[in-house]
Amino acid sequence: MVKGFVREKNQSEKFYRENLNFMERNMAMARIQGIFQPLVQVISALAYVIVLAFGGYLAIHSFITLGDFVAFNMYLGELVWPMMAIGWVVNLIQRGQASMKRINVLLSYPAEVQESANVAAVTQLSGQVSVQQLSFQYPDAPAPALSGISFQLFPGKQIGIIGRTGAGKSTLCNLLIRLMEASAGSIRYDGIDIRQIPLQTLREQIGYVPQDNFLFSTTLRENIAFHPYSISQEEVVWAAKVAQIYDEIMAMPKQFDTVIGVRGITLSGGQKQRVAIARALVKHPRLLLLDDCLSAVDTQTEEKILQGLKQVMPECATLFISHRISSIMDADEILVIEEGQILERGTHAQLLAKGGLYTQLYERQQLEHEVVNS
Repeated sequence: MVKGFVREKNQSEKFYRENLNFMERNMAMARIQGIFQPLVQVISALAYVIVLAFGGYLAIHSFITLGDFVAFNMYLGELVWPMMAIGWVVNLIQRGQASMKRINVLLSYPAEVQESANVAAVTQLSGQVSVQQLSFQYPDAPAPALSGISFQLFPGKQIGIIGRTGAGKSTLCNLLIRLMEASAGSIRYDGIDIRQIPLQTLREQIGYVPQDNFLFSTTLRENIAFHPYSISQEEVVWAAKVAQIYDEIMAMPKQFDTVIGVRGITLSGGQKQRVAIARALVKHPRLLLLDDCLSAVDTQTEEKILQGLKQVMPECATLFISHRISSIMDADEILVIEEGQILERGTHAQLLAKGGLYTQLYERQQLEHEVVNS
């Protein structure tokens, strides 16, 4: 990005200013330490001189004994280092307090979603989802992001969601995985309110592939097997094959042990999405949330992935959000969301027969496909 916008000089100057400021502050601290430590030594030496002169005078004139004079000097020597150490410890404490203050800002930050005190003893979900009159509005937003959303999803079934950018599709996913709390309405899993389900149980049972796929700076194996429990190599391979990333991984020099860099910088956009899909599948989820996770994949690879997903769909409920109608046209039910509300719903054939927004989107995409292939 810096190179693309020819900002190398500006960034170099900014980096230089930051380093110069850092150096000046460290030099100021070094100057203080350079004055403080010799000053302590000078004061300590002066104390010895004063004691030697005054104590010698007292001993010569028999105000104290020679033994008292020697003992006093020995006690003074024993006290010098502890007094210096007190200053050193105080310095460490002050520096530690400054660091701990910054750490506590993060540690004490309250979670947006708090687990209820009286959660149900649920450890397994079947994938049955019931959403009734769900609404959500972001703080300070002029209008709700979602309003009156209702649908039911059962194990082995697929619901497709399509709509324009900003219609509220990703917000719905965040509510289903309880990354945010709904403003109104209800979400139920197996008839249990989402707020009564332990967060660990809820999120363990859901495989979520967001739009912005975050990959860690580690190996492909560890990125796919990103799960609190141990995942075997066979399961990692299976998930990679279903996500159509296996062949490309095997073509890499270290295969599954390839380190992909910060946020997966060595991978293409489509490869990142497929690694994220494999990460979700390896959990064997009861509910699979796919939030426009094939946008960077070509149509041929998309078709292969959809065919592979059919292997897992009979085992779980699937909510598939996409801008491509080709990705969701085989869904059991399709929801067309516009401005946070369900504008149309039905199967692919039923929606085409209505001649509404879905038909317009379909015809536009068909035209784009013909132009690209012509």
